[in-house]
Amino acid sequence: MELVLVVDSSRSVSDKEFRAMKDFCENLVSRFDISPSKTRVALTLFGHKAFNESFGLDTFTTEAEVVAAIKEVQHVESWGTKTNLGIEHARETQLSKETIRAGVPRVVVVLTDGNSHKARKTKHEALRAAQAGIAMVAVGVGTKVNYYELVNIAAGSWDRVFNVPSFSSLKNIQEPLKDTICGIFSQDPAIKQRYPQMFPSPIKGKQCV
Repeated sequence: MELVLVVDSSRSVSDKEFRAMKDFCENLVSRFDISPSKTRVALTLFGHKAFNESFGLDTFTTEAEVVAAIKEVQHVESWGTKTNLGIEHARETQLSKETIRAGVPRVVVVLTDGNSHKARKTKHEALRAAQAGIAMVAVGVGTKVNYYELVNIAAGSWDRVFNVPSFSSLKNIQEPLKDTICGIFSQDPAIKQRYPQMFPSPIKGKQCV
């Protein structure tokens, strides 16, 4: 799997809350088998633009490296929440044809605490990603996030939307989120046939890669 984490780094997120989002990302990637032949992970931050404080799918090859890289990511505290630009960067750059492995499932998880300043563009970019074969998943934190915008980020798939009341609640969706990501592709017999290694018997709780 090619997994891209698109993380809100706007000023509405405090440093403490940003650390909670990083903890969430670290725990999520630890639930998959990270390697060049299985799950690869990329991360991008967004605010008024997509920032260079990111890393690509081919930057790190082990779980330990990815977790260490997430720990080092700095909170930009940007003005603005242009979620559309984070999704666009994930699709055009981190999941470009030159970067991805042909035929390997692609997932973008967007993590945000507020509504996009460009809601229509965000919806458009999410649909463009979905039309390109990318599975979109939305995670909203707090009471400021409009549920329907989260559905738009998930390209209309309400069953790929998670909305928690606080940053401390993110830990409660780790396993359901992993199950949702795995379930997206386990329902596709073509993918199961092409990539049987993605769905082995459970080993250390990592059921799909």
